Amino acid sequence: MKGWQDFAPGDEWTTASTTLTESHVVTFAGLTGDFYFLHTDEVAAAKTQFGGRIVHGPLVYSTAVGQVFQRGIFDDSIIAFLGIDELRHLAPCRIGDTVRTNVRVLDSRSASNGIRGVTTMLYSVLNSDDVELMTARLIFLMQSNEDRENPTE
Repeated sequence: MKGWQDFAPGDEWTTASTTLTESHVVTFAGLTGDFYFLHTDEVAAAKTQFGGRIVHGPLVYSTAVGQVFQRGIFDDSIIAFLGIDELRHLAPCRIGDTVRTNVRVLDSRSASNGIRGVTTMLYSVLNSDDVELMTARLIFLMQSNEDRENPTE
């Protein structure tokens, strides 16, 4: 069991890779209703600067969140997701790209109540050619080691 104190600035992890396929894109479009032509119409997308269809940006972000969860970095220490800052899509993710997420702790500090903590993580999604596709700063409210020792307080 981890508390926010176990996440020190500079700590880093890398997730396993995921290949984003046609099925991911079609399923994501169906779930969200986002059938924008850049993701779903090969003929129209071929005429754009991308030269073909690309993966939804929110799907790239969602994949990163899932990869980090599967890596087990947080154990069960997260109480709440507080927000996301500076989400940037730096390069297109193409259908068939294999992506992984690098995670680095930027900040970990006591919350205003002096017990729980607020931890900021930098997520960086890279493809198999090490091109950085997306970055974002995710902020979490986390349990403390004291919460673990005194769960009824």
